[in-house]
Amino acid sequence: MRKILSPQSKTTVILGAIARVLPSCYVWPFSKLVGRLLYWGRPRRRRDVERAYRRLCERTSMARDPQELARQFFDRQLMLMTASYALSGCSDDRFKVLCDFEGLENVRELVKQGSGVLVVTFHFGTHLLSFTKLKQEGFPVATIRPYFMRNISSKGMRRLLFLDENTIYVGTSRGLGTPIREIVRKLKEGYIVGIAPDGDQGGGLEFKPFLGGEYPLRRGFMEVARLAKVPMVYAQGMARGNKLFVRYSEPWFFTPEKPPHEIAEEFLTFALREFETYVREYPESIWWTKPMEVALGLRPKPSEKDGKTEGDSTTMEERENIAN
Repeated sequence: MRKILSPQSKTTVILGAIARVLPSCYVWPFSKLVGRLLYWGRPRRRRDVERAYRRLCERTSMARDPQELARQFFDRQLMLMTASYALSGCSDDRFKVLCDFEGLENVRELVKQGSGVLVVTFHFGTHLLSFTKLKQEGFPVATIRPYFMRNISSKGMRRLLFLDENTIYVGTSRGLGTPIREIVRKLKEGYIVGIAPDGDQGGGLEFKPFLGGEYPLRRGFMEVARLAKVPMVYAQGMARGNKLFVRYSEPWFFTPEKPPHEIAEEFLTFALREFETYVREYPESIWWTKPMEVALGLRPKPSEKDGKTEGDSTTMEERENIAN
């Protein structure tokens, strides 16, 4: 399903720029106004969203009206899509009015102690908002983006997509060896690095139980976690009432008692379980991505090699050397 608002659209950047300058009390009404215009102005997209929510309600036995969920989904799209841009550089008071954060203090303390932190999230809600907050506080953060975004020159669009000098680009032009090396290096230098295992880049696929189906994930996360061995946290952002809410889990640590891949696997299982809870509690904040549609049976299941990064000739031995 195509996005209701594309993050790579000039129109979205303009709407985000308007949200940046509006008084705090008008930001959510503005998002709702844009959402309702899109809801009534794009009937085909509206029907697609309603159909997806109907399937979600069937799978989860939620006693919710798919049409009402679709309306609330449209109402939240602008804020969820542009939050990291609309709030970048804003005052602490504006953050307090529009956002709530939980669990960020653990990450701050780990970085102050000299440790990098691997922040794992899924495409849902507004997962970049906390990075905007941490960057504004002076903490070193890095995001992982598709290689083609490297050539985006628009200052507003780069802000919207959280592209800066620390962004790590992955994709078919680079293979996996170089990005993994960069990610591990930044983590060992004390950076907070965000990674989404359900993204389009990062090697072949594996499938995990989710909402009665199977959720496709990239294997790149497991490689990074196994090689870096830094604390991991699961983070998720969503719309809660008239505020944005971002929650960080307690950190997970690698210990000598267990092999790194087992700890990473257990953490991923935990993160998916938490993610499923958020989907049930905050369904209006869903992103209707390909992985979500696959899990709900709205899209055919891809092969395990689907989307594997071309040119990735990095051997297991070479990947071990990346960490050294």
